[in-house]
Amino acid sequence: MNQSARVLNACARNGRAAKLEVAGYSDNVGYLVKTGAPADSLSAQGYGQAHPIQPNDTASGRFANRRIEFVAQ
Repeated sequence: MNQSARVLNACARNGRAAKLEVAGYSDNVGYLVKTGAPADSLSAQGYGQAHPIQPNDTASGRFANRRIEFVAQ
């Protein structure tokens, strides 16, 4: 993470701002599907830093904000 931040900062300082995609992956047999949940009933969405549940000004708050939520559709 630190090395990625250094590279992005160097690019920006040199007038060549770069964009970085943060991607998450799983295998082809997810836990929920493996235990019988229909695959077509699941979807994934990334929210980044949106919707914090704790203030981000402490380590414990930032830890709480790094989470996975299940939301009924």
